[in-house]
Amino acid sequence: MGFLSEGHALKWNEAKKYSDYIREEGITQFLNIYNKVKDRSDCPLTWGDEIEYLVVEVDPENKTSRLSLRAPHILGLLSEDEKTSKTPKSCWRPEYGSFMLESLPGVPYTGDHLDLLKVQANMELRRKVATELLNPK
Repeated sequence: MGFLSEGHALKWNEAKKYSDYIREEGITQFLNIYNKVKDRSDCPLTWGDEIEYLVVEVDPENKTSRLSLRAPHILGLLSEDEKTSKTPKSCWRPEYGSFMLESLPGVPYTGDHLDLLKVQANMELRRKVATELLNPK
């Protein structure tokens, strides 16, 4: 749910060595940010959602499926709107593995109740964009 830059994930045995540190630092960072902004009233509420996708190759003839490691390549194609527009319809980010993608709304939603009506349509749009790009081989 946080920002993940492009790179390579550690194997579990390596990552496990850092779990206590990451947990402690995450709590400390949260408390520092919370204490810094808890009394602010000059900032409007903004929020968003995220959808995580697994990139899977399906072989209907053999009735098998397997993870596809094309996510980094696909990410570059999906990110074009974000690179060329100040108000993109969607944003795309790398996820944990090379077989995963994450999509977000192009601009944050606000505290306006009408923004609630935009969420489903934007999620459907992102799924459509990803599906159209992923279906061809």
